Formats: sequence, structure tokens, C-alpha cells
Amino acid sequence: MRYLYFFLFVVLVSCNEGSEDIYRTTSGEYASKKAGFVAKFPGEPSLSVIENKLGYEKFDILLYSLTLGNYKIYRVEYLDYPESLIKNKTSEELLNEGFENLKNSISDDFDLDFKEPVEIGEDKGIYFVFTPKEEVPALFLGKIFVKNKKHYTVSYLGKTDGNVDAFMKSFRFLNQNSEH
Repeated sequence: MRYLYFFLFVVLVSCNEGSEDIYRTTSGEYASKKAGFVAKFPGEPSLSVIENKLGYEKFDILLYSLTLGNYKIYRVEYLDYPESLIKNKTSEELLNEGFENLKNSISDDFDLDFKEPVEIGEDKGIYFVFTPKEEVPALFLGKIFVKNKKHYTVSYLGKTDGNVDAFMKSFRFLNQNSEH
């Protein structure tokens, strides 16, 4: 049942706000000017902005998402940390904290099945796969990166889908072999 609540939360957060920030490249991928990434979503993603506050610091979390049918959610989450929250932290510390925060936030509903380091160029990340604790034919997988102290989470939540591999493999930063 908790899985259902988590899924409904993700769907509600994925509601379309519309944005000129997202554009389609000539190769058919989608890119974000503000977040600085390119990814092969299997359709046009929408942008939702979540206003967040940690202590006295306010910041936005940008969610680029696409929901296909039932239980197929593709997302890229972008967060530009306020300097006061990260001034004494390395990118590696931010990466590990980001992963641990994600893991802890879903630990009631999902178990960590797999985790390994990944890279995009010189930028290090973590690839992960979580499986639901309840008998649900779904999974939650993704990658987390920290680039220039900016946090990116690329993820898929849902039933097995043929577009997932292309989506996950296509994610890259705009300044690395991408179209504008």
C-alpha cells in the first residue's frame, strides 16, 4: 500500500507546469537550458518546480518528468544547492549524502538491490536499483551525479519498459557531446 502512496506522490509532483526551458534537440532528445542536461525521454517531459527550504535557505528542485500509461515514470531531478549549505563539502560527500537521503526516504517501501559507481566523463555518480518490498511488478532505478556542486538524479519508476535503457544511457551534461 505504501508503494501506491509513493507512486501517487510521484505522479502528482509530475504534473505539467510547462516551460520554455525544455527543448527538443535535432536528434529527438530533450534538453534543459537551466539544468544543463540532455536525455532521451520517450516523449516530451514536463517541468515541475518544488520550492524547498532547509533551515533559513530556500531553493528550488526542478523535476523534468514524463509519465507513460500506468506505472511508467521517467524523471530527471535537478537541484542547485545554496552555497551556505555546501561550502565545506566535496562533490563526493554531496553525492554520497544525496544517495543516502534517497535511500532513507524510500526505505519503508523499497529495498536496495544494486549499487555501483558510474561516470560521465570525469563526473562521478552512483547507479542504483531498488525493488519494492510488496509484491508489485515494478522497480525504481537511476543514477545520481553531482557536477559543480549541482545535484542530478536520473530515474525510472515503474513496470519494465523497453525505453528505460536508452533513457538511462542517454543522460549527459550539455557541455559533453551534445546538441544545443
